[in-house]
Amino acid sequence: LWPFFVRFHARFAQKFAVINDADGFVNVRNEAKVGNNVSHKLNNNHLVFYFEDNAKGNWQYITYKINNEEAFGYVYKNRLAAVSNFLELPVFKEGKNEIIFKNKNLELQIKVKPFAKNNSKITYLKNTKIVEKINSEKAWGTDGDLPKTQYDFIKLKCNNKHYVLPNKAFENLYEPNLEFTKVYVDAKTNSVFLEATNSDGAGGYTFIIVIQNGVYKESLVLHPF
Repeated sequence: LWPFFVRFHARFAQKFAVINDADGFVNVRNEAKVGNNVSHKLNNNHLVFYFEDNAKGNWQYITYKINNEEAFGYVYKNRLAAVSNFLELPVFKEGKNEIIFKNKNLELQIKVKPFAKNNSKITYLKNTKIVEKINSEKAWGTDGDLPKTQYDFIKLKCNNKHYVLPNKAFENLYEPNLEFTKVYVDAKTNSVFLEATNSDGAGGYTFIIVIQNGVYKESLVLHPF
C-alpha cells in the first residue's frame, strides 16, 4: 500500500487549510461561480480539506464539516491558508512507537500502544466478524478487522507548561503511522496543527487535530481516497 500511497500524495497534493478572509468569513458555493448558490458561510480558521487538482480556475473545491456533517463546495483559492505553509515543527526523536517534534519553544510527543481489546466494546455487523464500531464510535483505520495499534497519548510542552490532549481527540483513530505525521505551528493564532495519514493497509484515512492556546480545539477526519 505505502508505495502507492506516496505516489498518491505526490500526484494529487491533498491539503488541509483554514479559512482566511479579510471579511472574517467566506461563502461556500455549490458551483464554481458567483450567483444565488451559497450553501454555507464559514468563519475564519474553519478547517477544510482539498485536492489542488480539484480546482476550477480561481475556485477550489473543498471538503469540510458543519454541524458535524460532511459538506462540499467551492471557495476562492486565495481565501485558504494551507496548514503546510505554517512553520513545520522538526522531528527531534523517532522510534517505532514514539515520535517527538521539537523546537526551542514547543515540544509535541506522540506515543502509540497495542490495541486495548480487553478494555474496548466491540460491535460487529450482524452475523459477521466485521467490526462496525469500537466503544460506540466509528473505527478509523481498519477495513472491518480489529485494529492492532492505537494512540496512547499526545502531549504538548509549551514554555515549560505541559498539556495532555483529552482522549476524545484521538480515541477512535487507529493504526497510527508516525512516519506520515507532521506538526505545524501558526504563531498568529497560537495554534498547533497535528496532521497524519494512517492505515492498516486498507482502511486509510487522514486527519488533523488543532490545539489552540494549549487546549484541544477540534479535529477533522476524512477518507480522502
